[in-house]
Amino acid sequence: MARQKNQSNKPPRIAVTKEPDELVYAAAETYFSTMQPDEEDDSAKVDGKKKGRAKATKGCATRAANDLKERFDRQDLTRERIYPLIWEAIRRKFVVMNAPIEENLSRQLIEKFDLAQHLEATNGAITVVNVVGNITSQHVGEAAADRIVNLIDKVRKEKEARAIANGEDPENVKVHLGLGAGFTAMTLADRLSTRFSAATPKLMLHALTPGGYYFQKQQNSPTSYFQRFFDKQFDVECQGMFAPPIVEVENYERLRANPSLRASFTLRDEIDILVTSLATSNDPHGLVRQYFTHLHENRYIEEDAVKTLDAQGWIGDVLFQPYSATQAIHPKTLRTVALFNFKELVDFSKRPDKHVVVIGAPCGECHASKASAVLPLLKEPSMRLWNQLFIDRVAAIKLLQD
Repeated sequence: MARQKNQSNKPPRIAVTKEPDELVYAAAETYFSTMQPDEEDDSAKVDGKKKGRAKATKGCATRAANDLKERFDRQDLTRERIYPLIWEAIRRKFVVMNAPIEENLSRQLIEKFDLAQHLEATNGAITVVNVVGNITSQHVGEAAADRIVNLIDKVRKEKEARAIANGEDPENVKVHLGLGAGFTAMTLADRLSTRFSAATPKLMLHALTPGGYYFQKQQNSPTSYFQRFFDKQFDVECQGMFAPPIVEVENYERLRANPSLRASFTLRDEIDILVTSLATSNDPHGLVRQYFTHLHENRYIEEDAVKTLDAQGWIGDVLFQPYSATQAIHPKTLRTVALFNFKELVDFSKRPDKHVVVIGAPCGECHASKASAVLPLLKEPSMRLWNQLFIDRVAAIKLLQD
């Protein structure tokens, strides 16, 4: 009698996505920790001869399978089963890649733009992430997130020490983190949420801008990715910023005095670490350009704000604040809404107890360099609204050649 199809003494396999965290992590950790780069793979033989030297990936998978069979009492864990578990570990962010840092380019930028005094006074740094390609923006954002994890720990220790000295309970310490809008900020939030642990202090998240605009791009609002922190069940509170991104000049101060916004502006000095990206003026994916264009084309505003800004030498914008090569600029009839205007951000970055992280990664959609928008923030002392700057290798080389 023929054996029935699918009949087997082996236990049924569990879908990889349903495997417990501890098993998925152990599979990746065991596989990589037993890898021997110089080991030859016997499976690469044909007729007793080597096809070439190869890393013994099959040997690593076999060793990992044997170890996990015993450790988890799972006889269904074969060598072939290890590979999808490793991919699942990557998907769950148990395997984290750290992009290389190019310190030599950082030193050259500091020397070229005479930044040593600025960095010393603000405990700052320029970080050049040595990556290229279409996912450079993601890698630069991740490198910034890793630094921010360290900054959060630094701020926590400083605040706890002050609390103890003042006879206060250090358990009540909160670290205040302000986040801007955009693709890079979303990438950073993703990385931060995976790097935090049970030891992470209490966090207060502040939205620095309203983010996208009413008709679309709401996925770029800071409050939309605050949820990533709640999904990880961290001890987190939020201070959103629910306001129009643009307002008429005559209504700007009235809007800031609105009770719904007053709390956001009142609490902004509590921010310990402020994080934002920037955009170049000619990037079609920049939110400021998109929004002004949308308003004018649909006749919601009379002024062609893009034309007005271009006439003033618009180079870039940060926190929805446009600037030229030498100063902040504005449309004639409109003001953008953010927790800090340009000058306020410059002053904030000079405070020794504050960390202002600006990310000059390429556009997350078209991958265009933002070197032109970074240049004024290096060249003009009055425009240095950062004390922690992250850029990619291509941008660093362009800035050095300028």
